[in-house]
Amino acid sequence: MSTMSVSTPATHRWFPVSTFPGNDPVTHCRWLGEEVFQFPFFNEGVIPTLQQSPDTRLLLLEQIDTTEASVGLPVTGFIYHTSHCGSTLLGRMLGAAPEVRVVSEPEALNGLLLSYALGNLPREAALAKLRVVIDAYRQPLPGKQYLIFKLSSWNIFMADLFQELFPTVPWFYLDREVGEVVHSLSSSSSGMVAWFHHPVANVRRFFVGDDFQLTTEAAFLEELVIRHGVHQEKFRNRHCCRLVYPTFLDQLETVILPHLKLSFPPEVLAAMHARVFYEAKSMEDIPYPG
Repeated sequence: MSTMSVSTPATHRWFPVSTFPGNDPVTHCRWLGEEVFQFPFFNEGVIPTLQQSPDTRLLLLEQIDTTEASVGLPVTGFIYHTSHCGSTLLGRMLGAAPEVRVVSEPEALNGLLLSYALGNLPREAALAKLRVVIDAYRQPLPGKQYLIFKLSSWNIFMADLFQELFPTVPWFYLDREVGEVVHSLSSSSSGMVAWFHHPVANVRRFFVGDDFQLTTEAAFLEELVIRHGVHQEKFRNRHCCRLVYPTFLDQLETVILPHLKLSFPPEVLAAMHARVFYEAKSMEDIPYPG
């Protein structure tokens, strides 16, 4: 794909960091090490990791060579969710296994999917670009064998795109009682809250439809959360495993890992279980108050 030859040490790759939405969405990449995937959210790790990078350029996705993706990490699973339901914790539990790379809510995917949601990008173009972005995250680095995407909650509305590209890859939908999710979203600075107040209604219309009457923030959030579940049911197939907060925390070895066809030795399982005792959205090991 690339006409550019770059000397690439085994410790770094050009990974996508952002996509600017539009009719021809533009994706940029940074020269990053594996440690960027240890952050609760991929993009939170870009700047700290870039500070240790030997190359601070910003390249277009089309400029990088992802030919090694053809023999790179297999896409092992996708995590969809209803929001504020423990999905970040699940991602970090899985990422505690040294062989697993978890890509958590990357903005490079979100910008691309937003272009599609707003009607700026035809389906075939969205599929082609989605394949290239995902392949860029498959680039191998030492020690990694599996690749899991923990997606942003609203990506469930476009799960059919992922299913068309990866029809047999296992996926999870992590659910939670609707009222609990709405309460949690209302007390946060979630992007979903911002959608209700945004002066341009295009994004709201995509997620809740033209027929929905916007009355209150709480009503909008409730409808949005309900429609997450509706789309989960719409795209549900034999490769789907529905998990529920908080019972999924006790299902790592009995449900979650078997669904992904993964198994790990006792010391790795212990490290995965240990993530439950710390704040999932903090890079520091801050004890979870619960």
